[in-house]
Amino acid sequence: MTTSPCGWLSADRDRPPSGATRRHVSLDGTSGRPTVSGPIGTIGKKRSAVTDTKYATLRYTGMRLGVFAACFVVVAVLAYLGVLLEAIGTANPLWITGLAILISAPVSLVVLRKQREAMSEQIVTAAGHAKEKLRKNRSMEDDVADADADAGVDGSVKPG
Repeated sequence: MTTSPCGWLSADRDRPPSGATRRHVSLDGTSGRPTVSGPIGTIGKKRSAVTDTKYATLRYTGMRLGVFAACFVVVAVLAYLGVLLEAIGTANPLWITGLAILISAPVSLVVLRKQREAMSEQIVTAAGHAKEKLRKNRSMEDDVADADADAGVDGSVKPG
């Protein structure tokens, strides 16, 4: 078998093997690393799943809940073993939950910094798109009002 210029192995250079798709191989101009693009996707410079902004808010919220759950389990185990006070009065579950919230807040502040920045980027981008859409809608309304004013239409209903 030989390698065809299109990148697949085949005895017949004119046709791809059955089920194969054509992929184009090019060099990325900035890094010199090969980038393969086609129906499979793009390989080369990829964003990390941690900093990807597609589902950043959902990812951050889930990870924040995970940090809280881990802190809750640790606090509950430490209270059960007697390392921490088990309760203040009869508020054992509330005490453990409050302590877990108190511990998980600074932990998630430090540990989830990249996810929080990705979520912030997602929110800023969405707000920018919404502002741009609102600006376009306002300019369309202004154009219609200007055209009506030029035509002599005042927008009022005449009896009659």
